[in-house]
Amino acid sequence: MKTNAELTVRCNSSPEFIDRHLNDNAYQILQIVSGTGFVFLGTHLSFLSSGDLVFMKPGSSLIWSLSGKATLHYCKVSTKYFEKYPHVARLFDQDKIFNLKMIISNPPQGQASAIGMLFKMIRQEMEGLHEDKKEAILIHLQLLLLLAHRIN
Repeated sequence: MKTNAELTVRCNSSPEFIDRHLNDNAYQILQIVSGTGFVFLGTHLSFLSSGDLVFMKPGSSLIWSLSGKATLHYCKVSTKYFEKYPHVARLFDQDKIFNLKMIISNPPQGQASAIGMLFKMIRQEMEGLHEDKKEAILIHLQLLLLLAHRIN
C-alpha cells in the first residue's frame, strides 16, 4: 500500500481498509476485483460484481456492502493533488463519470483488466524514484477515465 495526504492507492485490498479511508473531500475510484455487493451512492442503488467501477466526486455520500472475501482496487485523489495542474483538475471536476454515471457495471473483461493494471501502475509510480512520477500518475488517471468512458 502507498498513501499520503493527497493520494492513496491500494490494490487487491479488503473492503475494511478502504472503508477506513473513504473521504468525502476527495475524488475516489473503486474497482471490484472479486466478490459481490451493493453500493448506494447519492440516490442510486447498484449491485456490484467483479470488474465494476465506482466513481465518487468530493461531497458524495456512499453506503456499501461487499461479500466477506471481496477485494478491490482503490484510488483517492484530493483536490490539492491537482493544484499545479488546473487542466487535470478541470477534467476531473467536469467529467460526466463523476457527475452523472458514478457506477460502471459489466465492463468487458479486457477493459476491466486494463483499468486494474492502471491502478497497479499508479501504485508503482508512487513507490518509484522518478522525478516526474506525479506527471505520470496524472496521465494514468486520465487514461483510466478514458477507458471508463469507452465501456458503455
